[in-house]
Amino acid sequence: MPTPQRRQLMAGLSGRVLEFGAGDGVKISCYPAGVEEIVLVEPDPFLRAAAKGITALLPTPVRILDGDLRSLPVADGSCEAVVFADAVLRHAGTGGAPGAGPGGELRFYEHQRSGNPAVTQAG
Repeated sequence: MPTPQRRQLMAGLSGRVLEFGAGDGVKISCYPAGVEEIVLVEPDPFLRAAAKGITALLPTPVRILDGDLRSLPVADGSCEAVVFADAVLRHAGTGGAPGAGPGGELRFYEHQRSGNPAVTQAG
């Protein structure tokens, strides 16, 4: 379930937004109406498949792509904003927001470890 913090993070976004590490897509319902397109990049095939079921219910066009930070499947400057999880941001370094255009925004959120042992078990 999307949290108030996630909704606050997304407030005011518009245009084309790239979200890297989108997981299962549950939180994309937090994007505001001003967002014209959401581009989700998720390297895990299981999570990409889960996100497809969620995105089919949204009025905003969503593309779900495979990729990683070294080879993002979008051109630099093609998005108005980029959203990262904090773990992804640590790996991104200080090279700016890949995919964001001049004056584009970089927003990030902190992942919390789940209290559910089935989710947090090491595989």
